[in-house]
Amino acid sequence: GTRQTFAAAGLAPGTAYHFALRTLDDAGHLSALSNDAAATTIEGAFLRQGGVAPALGDLATVFAFRVTYVDDGDDAPQAHDVTIDGTVHAMALESGSPAVGAVYVYQTTLPAGAHEHAFAFVDALGRPVALAAAAGPFVGSAAFVMGSPAGEVGRYTDEVQHDVLLSAAPVAGLREVTQAEWNLRMPANPSTFVGDELPVHNVTWFEAVDYCNRLSLAEGRAPAYAIDGPLVTWDREADGWRLPTESEWEYLCRAGTTTSLFNGELVEQACGADPLLGAAGWYCYNAAAGPQAVGLKAANALGLFDVHGNVREWCWDWYGHYPAGPVFDPAGPAAGDRRVVRGGSWHYFARECRSAARGATYPTSADDFLGFRVVRNGE
Repeated sequence: GTRQTFAAAGLAPGTAYHFALRTLDDAGHLSALSNDAAATTIEGAFLRQGGVAPALGDLATVFAFRVTYVDDGDDAPQAHDVTIDGTVHAMALESGSPAVGAVYVYQTTLPAGAHEHAFAFVDALGRPVALAAAAGPFVGSAAFVMGSPAGEVGRYTDEVQHDVLLSAAPVAGLREVTQAEWNLRMPANPSTFVGDELPVHNVTWFEAVDYCNRLSLAEGRAPAYAIDGPLVTWDREADGWRLPTESEWEYLCRAGTTTSLFNGELVEQACGADPLLGAAGWYCYNAAAGPQAVGLKAANALGLFDVHGNVREWCWDWYGHYPAGPVFDPAGPAAGDRRVVRGGSWHYFARECRSAARGATYPTSADDFLGFRVVRNGE
């Protein structure tokens, strides 16, 4: 059914009221009277409708903290503050009066990160009036819409569009990790198709995170992962190389675009010719049944090669459903059985190579169409 909200004015404070409802439909039919319900009006002063808008923003965004103050005696509050990350700020009256609801506001920019706020007033009699602390806003430097629109060719239902804000855009390897790079750090090359400039493949998720740590140590960086057998913990503050989160991967792949490919809209879904995908990547139409040397196709606006096809790329996240609303620095579910893979491959249909296309594979799996690219934290 449809939920409706009704307002009643002129009710005495601190008083219990009983009420019942009935509805009238478009045809003029009147429902039976509902069961009796009761509510007691608040006496004195209280706060309502507290929050901040927008919920997500960047360093230039002006965030507005608003709350409504109500006092049954129509008396103004002695203090009207919002506390943001432990610092108290006086709010200004924006509109209205305490008798019907006085709206107070405080506006400011904020540094990058996740913030917390709480509203705390003092009424005319010196009594505290407050709302519980709440999360937000979230401030970053890289924002985009993740997922695909309903009409996109080849779309799957798990690609629900939602707003994503990253605290900082990651620094990414421009190419998928090659076998030459792998051989410098790892004891053996697992690839089926051998060649220094071919992307390394037949790599499990665990082998990929091991490589990331070895590369970090070789460059004097703090390893991103603590590895204890099958338990891998990510230190999000470490400056070392790592696998991208799924949201970071899509942000990097799109490079500011909203189309199904970074160079336009995909037309072909299976293994037929598609001029735009053919220019950007290797898939089952043009790959001659195997991975190709990295960097031979067009790069996106960030300079990244092979984000559409060649080999699928491991991500950090466990596979799961997307959240319904905006998210800040998401890293997937806390647990799962399969890790996310992205980007399509030489073995896959065209539709699997789209920017929003998702895949999931057990972290112990190794396939000749599955490799990875490395990233590290941006500034």
